[in-house]
Amino acid sequence: MEYKSPDYWPKEFEYTPLPFSNDINLNILSHLLYTGNDRDNERIHPLIEEKSVHSHLTINKITDEDHPLSKGAQAHYGVFATDEIKKGNDLGTFGGIVRLMPKGWKEKSEKCDYALVMDLGHFTYVIDGKKWANEMVLMNDYRGISKNPNVHFKTIIHRGRYYPMFYAAKEIEKGDELVWDYGDQYWQHTKAKPAQ
Repeated sequence: MEYKSPDYWPKEFEYTPLPFSNDINLNILSHLLYTGNDRDNERIHPLIEEKSVHSHLTINKITDEDHPLSKGAQAHYGVFATDEIKKGNDLGTFGGIVRLMPKGWKEKSEKCDYALVMDLGHFTYVIDGKKWANEMVLMNDYRGISKNPNVHFKTIIHRGRYYPMFYAAKEIEKGDELVWDYGDQYWQHTKAKPAQ
């Protein structure tokens, strides 16, 4: 599966607009993410359908010396608004490789980086963006960058299946960095420390 990456895309990552799996049978994955309501098959989310993110997003390498991620040899990136984004606008899903883990699973250390972890009842749904990713994967945690996140996360339904979706929690101005809350689980299971 290969998609054309945006011009601004960092070479360290392969680009995928949506979560996918080569190891899990598509029928099994669809069944596990199914809402249980056949009428939901008619619900279409435009960003998922078009395999895209909000049109006013870009990726920039962090170069501002005051940014908490500007230190160190490793290149860090952030997601920035190229124009104003209205509060409530959906931004995109989390792209990466899907893994299904047992209920209550907790991954440790650096393996938690670039991953979205969702408990879905009888199993844990993990989207791993360490190799394959999209813009949403490269959003940074708000700590040390902003007083509060300007992006939140929700679950949406597209063609009868659940998808993670990020949305603007408030008005986002042109040039603003998009940041969200990685959550306590991330900071409990990573070697990194939150920026102050």
